[in-house]
Amino acid sequence: MHFTVLASLSLLGVATAFKDSVEAQIVTKQVQTVNGTVEYRTVCKTCPYTLCPHLEAPWGGDVYSLTCWTYGDRVGDSQLWLKTTTGCYLSEYDLVEYAGDFREDLASCGQVPYEVTEQPAQIRYLTECKWGYSTSAESITYYGRDLDLTLLCWAEGGTVYGDSYWYKTTDNCCVSGSGLWETPDRSQLDNCGPAFGPRINESVEPPELPGDKKPTPLPIEEESAAAPAPEGSSVARRWLQPEQIGEEYSYCRTCPSSASGSNCRVVKVYEYNQTVVSQCTLGNDEGRWMLTTDWCYVNGTDFWEPPWDQ
Repeated sequence: MHFTVLASLSLLGVATAFKDSVEAQIVTKQVQTVNGTVEYRTVCKTCPYTLCPHLEAPWGGDVYSLTCWTYGDRVGDSQLWLKTTTGCYLSEYDLVEYAGDFREDLASCGQVPYEVTEQPAQIRYLTECKWGYSTSAESITYYGRDLDLTLLCWAEGGTVYGDSYWYKTTDNCCVSGSGLWETPDRSQLDNCGPAFGPRINESVEPPELPGDKKPTPLPIEEESAAAPAPEGSSVARRWLQPEQIGEEYSYCRTCPSSASGSNCRVVKVYEYNQTVVSQCTLGNDEGRWMLTTDWCYVNGTDFWEPPWDQ
């Protein structure tokens, strides 16, 4: 009986020591960090999903301390994301190839919830959706009149027609607030964080979105305000640009033509030095035309300074 008690105590001591050793290894692994080097300029997000706001915008060569791994939206050929000591998530795809396996060298972060703010909005004027927060950023898709959108976050950027606020949509691109019917309530939206350009090793196509949602495709032909654009015409730029009329009278028509045989009726007349706001420019055999916020077309030569030069 005495031997049995001693044996039991001995076995208990061994088991306790083994348990303490395993727990020590787990604790050690959970606090372990490894370095990851950013390959190209990218974003470090608040959660491991395409539509999450940006916390930081690192440059290629920046080194981060990584604390744990998780799965999220696919970027390139990987769904693996790494959490940094600054509290944001980097896609494995955006890091220089690691000499090892992050999933073996780091603890799991567990399942990270998809948390974004949302707010409905509606397009008022023809609008380009951009990679970043300025008209010079790459265009991802185009929105037509009265289209319903869901906004996810806001940021300050380039000023368009007096509005310097931009909003990310569920197409993972940004629109100027100047093109919306109503001013969004920014107090109910997250800040989008710092902007960045397209990844250097990706095309300008939008990144893959979670679930079945697909981004709005780039149109083959732009929509016209009241009548189809003439065959062979081309359209460029969709944002608001105010300029002054340089002619005594400028005739705004239902379609971009002043030819005698056309059916383009005059619906509005602008006067000398009147400020007219253009939405986009359209070129055809008769020159360059501007679609105004009155939803009619003015010949670009009627302005003191052509809006497409601005």
